[in-house]
Amino acid sequence: MCIDISKHMHAVADALLRDGDENRERTVQNVFQRHFIPLSPQQNYNIAISAFSLLDLPTKSERISTVRRLWKKTDDFMVIIENGSREGFKTVNEARDLILGLAKPLGKDKEGDIENGYVFAPCQHDLSCPKTTSTKENIEPCNCVQEYKPIKESKVKSNSLRERFSYVILRKGARQNRADGHWPRLVEPVIQRSRHVICNLCCANGQLQRPVITKTKHGKDLYRCTRHSNQGDLLPISHPDTLTDPPSEGEGQEFTGQ
Repeated sequence: MCIDISKHMHAVADALLRDGDENRERTVQNVFQRHFIPLSPQQNYNIAISAFSLLDLPTKSERISTVRRLWKKTDDFMVIIENGSREGFKTVNEARDLILGLAKPLGKDKEGDIENGYVFAPCQHDLSCPKTTSTKENIEPCNCVQEYKPIKESKVKSNSLRERFSYVILRKGARQNRADGHWPRLVEPVIQRSRHVICNLCCANGQLQRPVITKTKHGKDLYRCTRHSNQGDLLPISHPDTLTDPPSEGEGQEFTGQ
């Protein structure tokens, strides 16, 4: 079920499904297009997705109302995606805080309860985002970068483009114990130096950490793993707080900037 109030967006979606030929059958079957979210409580879906749409709504109240309806229409997952700007990141967190019960009720949001859920990704916790509560100025939004190929009709000369986006995947029910549930996630690109790497981690306790990983102190395996990791990856560390122990003698210069 594809929802968009714009008939032009429906036309573009239909053309993409037909590879640009209106006489061809759709490459994906059973795709239905509607201008508004169905109100009937009898039909739900396994997943509800809002992609680059919430920022188009004029008010926060309308965004909150839309998120509530999407949450009611899914039996399992809800995915919120916006551009990777500060405003996009803020909008994603509005939806996250609403479902987790971290936001104050607003307007129609005061009516009725919201079914419990948790963050399936990218966060390893259900606490307030540490980037939104940080006292540091000009903190970077939490986002990812995806490379993609532009459509053939585009006038872009490059063979590939890069899109920066922020997202959250919410799932109904209680948080489940997973083998990687305590691993921290890299929220910024790894900074590589000659004999050490600096990484910015969001941890399962809801805190940001900025450890410096060295081969001597943390072992060859972790050092190589961190050096070849990308923003958005999980780092296989069960207790990331141990990475910020005081440096050994002679390693002080490597821990500058924590």
